[in-house]
Order: sequence, then structure tokens, then C-alpha cells
Amino acid sequence: MRRILLLLIAAAIIGSALYIADPMFNAATQTTVTVNASATVTDTVNSIESAIVARVIDGDTIVLDTGERVRLTGVDAPEMGEHGADEGAEPGAIEAKQFVSNLVLGQTIWLESEGRDRDRFERLRRYVWIEEPNDTDDPDEIASKMLNAMLLAEGHAVIMIINSGEVRHEALFRELERNN
Repeated sequence: MRRILLLLIAAAIIGSALYIADPMFNAATQTTVTVNASATVTDTVNSIESAIVARVIDGDTIVLDTGERVRLTGVDAPEMGEHGADEGAEPGAIEAKQFVSNLVLGQTIWLESEGRDRDRFERLRRYVWIEEPNDTDDPDEIASKMLNAMLLAEGHAVIMIINSGEVRHEALFRELERNN
């Protein structure tokens, strides 16, 4: 038992050293698996989880049935009026909100995390899939199943990147935006 415990602790130390030495590590996509109370193994993966959409705020923000607000990563849609009202909405905002509502309101979606977990308003930052993806890097699947990409392709949003390198689909997003 002691030997197994020592092996687990050694694995955790080696894993930690690899984590620190790896410049490609992205802390926002870190998954921690507890092996036992005294040892932890860390893996870096993008997580995908299902959720149900309870409300659509505008073209780039939705609310889940848990009450959690989600901001679509890499896109910016026109803003609705105060408190989501049609009055005072930016041009195209009502159409963007309707497009999103038609696709996801009351539906199960799949949320993919990447980069910073939350924005400055504490909303989750996610890629939103309207169907469960098989390959999250396949351009055809992204264009046909990812809401973020669909908004760009249909002209309901523009690409928005705050920090360079935080949107792994940036090249495809730019192409979709250009071709709409």
C-alpha cells in the first residue's frame, strides 16, 4: 500500500513538473482527477458538457436552465436594448436574437470550454454546439453544428477576439465572416 501511495505521489510530482515546463498548457482547460486523498493527476483537455437553454438574451448571450449565463466565444452580435428590450436595440440585434432563439431556446446544447473560463461579467465563455460534435476541429462540423460559427456565416455577428490566440478557430471564423 505504501509503495502504491509513493508511486502516485511521484506521478503527481512528475505531472506537475511537466505542467510547469509545458508552454502550451492552458490552465482554463485543466481537468483534475483525484486518485486518492494524497495524490492528484492533472490532464489538459477541452471539456464538453450538455445543457438546456432557458433564455436568449441576445445574439451572443444565453441563459441555461441552471441560471448560468453563457457568452459565445469569439463572436460579437449587436446588442439588444436595455434589459433585452427590442426598443433601443442596435441594428440587426432583433434578427440575431431570433436566429439564436430558433436554434437553441428550450433545446439541449453542448458547451465546449477553451481559454479563459469567464468574461469580465462572470459569464461562462463557451463554444456552443447545437448538436453533439464528433470532431471539434473539423471545419465542416464547426460550420454546420457550432452556433458561434453559424452566427458569423449568416451575418448575425462579427468576429471578436480580445486576446490574440484565445480562439483556436480564428482562421475559420474569419473565413466564415468574410464569406457571408
